[in-house]
Amino acid sequence: MSNPLIKTLLELRGNPRACVYTEPLWGLSMNLCLPYASVYMIALGLSDVAIGCITTVYLFSQVVFAFLSGPITDKLGRRKTTAVFDFIA
Repeated sequence: MSNPLIKTLLELRGNPRACVYTEPLWGLSMNLCLPYASVYMIALGLSDVAIGCITTVYLFSQVVFAFLSGPITDKLGRRKTTAVFDFIA
């Protein structure tokens, strides 16, 4: 194996391996259904402006929590962070 990325992928163990191997399951499903979110919102009767506002808030929250997720997990721990934010979600 001359490719370091493939070598790293095959040598992962424990939690990192589980995270890396299951990430495509989350990423693919979200990217396949998100384009239909606006169609669903139109069916609910939302205006174009409301759909734009919801989409903007969604994208902004993704950016903010992408930066905050590491420090929050470091402070609370992986299990407590998962429990708290799964309960909130």
